[in-house]
Amino acid sequence: MSSSIKTALEALGVGMFTVFVALALVVLTGRMLIRGVNALSPESGGPNREDEGDGVRPPDHAAVLAAAIAAATGGEGRVVEVKSNQS
Repeated sequence: MSSSIKTALEALGVGMFTVFVALALVVLTGRMLIRGVNALSPESGGPNREDEGDGVRPPDHAAVLAAAIAAATGGEGRVVEVKSNQS
């Protein structure tokens, strides 16, 4: 094998290893950051936890759905039934 090909393959190997190490550090740092933030942040139920899964929706949800359907259908559509998608 010629000297220039050997040098090129060596540079390729060192470069690939360097990229691997850099990306591994990014992934590990990201995971540590996520765990740290999750440990320090208060527990929350998520956005807008009015609906607790009992199948009853607040009346403002029905009004918003009715208004959206009326706007989308030009006033010709109507809400017949709203089913929860949660199991």
